[in-house]
Amino acid sequence: MTPDYIYKLIMIGDSNIGKSSIIQKYMKNEFDPNIPCTHGVDFRIMIREFNNYIIKIHNWDTTGDTRFYSIKQAYYRNNDGIFLIYDVTNRESFNSLKLHLEYINYNKNKDCPIFLIGNKSDLFKDKEISTEEGKSFANEYNLPFFETSAKNGFNIHNIYSQMIELIYNEKQHKKALIPIKNNKYFCNLL
Repeated sequence: MTPDYIYKLIMIGDSNIGKSSIIQKYMKNEFDPNIPCTHGVDFRIMIREFNNYIIKIHNWDTTGDTRFYSIKQAYYRNNDGIFLIYDVTNRESFNSLKLHLEYINYNKNKDCPIFLIGNKSDLFKDKEISTEEGKSFANEYNLPFFETSAKNGFNIHNIYSQMIELIYNEKQHKKALIPIKNNKYFCNLL
């Protein structure tokens, strides 16, 4: 099956926050509480249908280990979408978001969307970061915000669907623009 589009997505955040579990839940609808930590970068491919098109998703799962920042920076480039993730039960993972954003903004494509994801929302009794605090951070940096649970699947398909739709619409919009001499654009209505 030949894809109509290929989208590169990347998961960024500290270690042990559930990045690999989110991917596994989306790909296989499985949750493994003993999934091993990613060392360096892991790469997984998914095929999905969207608007009668076949989309191949290259999903890059990065380690949260700070020893790998210099290696990870190469993976921040040429992405179509970024999931910036923290664990709602881990204050340190939330506090690291600003540093991750600095690296992302320094290395990412100009128009690459970033979604802020608060994972492990099923552990509401252990929650250290309220939904309001997550929303506030997202508003400060103008990011769409979602809470998810890789364990019970809450919002997992939603974050991927919304990211794919956002990327698809942006790419279709760019196709409809034709450059003219003075770097202005007009819409191709043909």
